Amino acid sequence: MNYGYVNRTLGTDGSEVDIFVGSANNGLVGMILTRDHRKNDREAKLLYHCLPEEVYLAHGFLNFDQRFMDGRLVMRHPMHELWV
Repeated sequence: MNYGYVNRTLGTDGSEVDIFVGSANNGLVGMILTRDHRKNDREAKLLYHCLPEEVYLAHGFLNFDQRFMDGRLVMRHPMHELWV
């Protein structure tokens, strides 16, 4: 997976909107709404062209140590539809 930002966008933290780009060809599959406890801010990180395993990878990465950051997964369609 690649991680970056969407050019010419503005997130709630004043920077560009973050995005995880996977290896599928299925467009925008969802987002993870994050809360950074150190910075005391919230933002959305998009999930684009992601396989189910990549969705779980991004979600797990952002929730690895919830003392610092946690995120809630919001899917565009039910997860089982990605497994097709």
